[in-house]
Amino acid sequence: MIASDPVDSVGHDPLRPEVVGLVERAEALAWSTEWRKGAKEFRQLRERWEFLEHTAPGWSRELTSRFRAAQQTFMDRRADYFNRGNIRKGAGLMEQLEGKRVEIERLKEDLNGYHTALKDFGVRLASTPTDGHGQSIRAFIGESITTLQAEIQRKERDLAKLERSTAEISARYYCVE
Repeated sequence: MIASDPVDSVGHDPLRPEVVGLVERAEALAWSTEWRKGAKEFRQLRERWEFLEHTAPGWSRELTSRFRAAQQTFMDRRADYFNRGNIRKGAGLMEQLEGKRVEIERLKEDLNGYHTALKDFGVRLASTPTDGHGQSIRAFIGESITTLQAEIQRKERDLAKLERSTAEISARYYCVE
C-alpha cells in the first residue's frame, strides 16, 4: 500500500473490509440505469466513505481512485442520459413550435382575407340603393357583414390562443430540464 494504513495491534486494518465493500458496491452501481435510486445510493456510499475516511484516514490511493472513478462513471452516464433526453424533448418542442407557427400564419392569412371581404361588403353596402330591390340586397349584405364579423372574432380568439400556447412551448423549450 502506498499510504500508511491504520492497523490494529495484530497488523490488520479493521475498516479495510468495509472500505473494500464500499468500493465494490460503487463499482457495481457505476453501471446502473436506475438513475434516481443510484444517485441516492451513491450519496449514502459517499457519506459513509467520508465518515470512514475521517475516522481512519490514510487508505490506499488505489481504493480512493477506484471509488471516485466509479462515482464519476455513474454521474457521467446519468448526465449523458438526461442530456440526450433533453435534446429529444427540445426537438419535439421545436416541431410543435413549427406546427404552431404554420397554423398562426394560416390564421393571419384568413384574417387578412376576411378583413378585405369586410371592406368590400362595406363598399357594396354604401353603393346599394336604399329603395325597392336594394333593400333586400342591403339586408343580405348586412347579414353577411355580421356573420363575417363573428367569424373574424372567432379567428382572432383562435390566434390569441395559439400565440399563448406558442409562448408556453417556447418557455418549456428554453427551460428544458
